[in-house]
Amino acid sequence: MRLMLPLKHVAAQPYPMWLIPFSEPFWINRCSEGGHIQNSARLILLFENLHRRPTHMTIESTSATGADQRLSFMLLTGLMVGTLDGTAAILDFILSYRGSPLVEFQYIAGGILGVNTFTGGLPTALLGIALHYFIAISWTVLFFLSYPRMKVLRAHWFLVGALYAVFIWVVMNLVVRPLSLVPHIPWTTFKVFKSAAILVLVVGLPIVFTVKKYYASRESLLNPRAAHPGNEDGSYEREKPPVP
Repeated sequence: MRLMLPLKHVAAQPYPMWLIPFSEPFWINRCSEGGHIQNSARLILLFENLHRRPTHMTIESTSATGADQRLSFMLLTGLMVGTLDGTAAILDFILSYRGSPLVEFQYIAGGILGVNTFTGGLPTALLGIALHYFIAISWTVLFFLSYPRMKVLRAHWFLVGALYAVFIWVVMNLVVRPLSLVPHIPWTTFKVFKSAAILVLVVGLPIVFTVKKYYASRESLLNPRAAHPGNEDGSYEREKPPVP
């Protein structure tokens, strides 16, 4: 008695062609020659167990890798936005006040230290830099986590980025600043529009653009049919050109 498996069953297995002699269908056919059905049944159970074990490991490793990718994406995007915003703040401070850029970050640290921040030298400036990046990463994480839950954030990225930057400005200047110990500096209309425009260019737009691209690429990987629709019959084969 010979238990034969069709060739399409062999081709459907996840083995390269050079591994077919080591695959399940090949050895089942071999061992079934001469009535070795018991050996074939044992091999079937063996290969089923071998197929199941990597599957669970792959799912666990995939979920862990996805969490690591999301964390690294949020961290790197926050660092990028913090660097852009910090660079813009330094240039604006130098052009406006002709002073040391350390004062800009000492002012940020003043939210915790108060007026004594300007007498702390380099340590208070480093504290201000750390707070600056913490704030940038926090706003990045907030938008990243809110994007898949709020459909309104999926509108045009430029409009959403501008509105998100205005929202950040309102929260930081009308909520956080009055509650902190930062020294009070009078605002003018020009300063308000200038600071809001800077936030739009170096914070709001980069966050929204990168997050939108991340989720778009993720969706295309999870649902390739939506990103690359196939033919009318559901296949992905390229249509053959007409024969002249």
